[in-house]
Amino acid sequence: MAALFRTIDWHHVERLILVGDPKPTTTIGRGKVFSDIIGYLKKHSPDSLGKLEINLRQMENRVSDKGTGILQLG
Repeated sequence: MAALFRTIDWHHVERLILVGDPKPTTTIGRGKVFSDIIGYLKKHSPDSLGKLEINLRQMENRVSDKGTGILQLG
């Protein structure tokens, strides 16, 4: 992640969108970068965060009787 941030030309970037799970399973390798970023933003810039509240794809699958996909694998 540090290498990614170093390569970004911050003079030309207006917005960086990160998508992920702030509470993932056990971290592989060093650190928990995404959850640390979320924690920082919650404290210093909470308006910068968005959260998926409704998973429409799963709802559409149920309505069209296609099952729940990933939920069935779990």
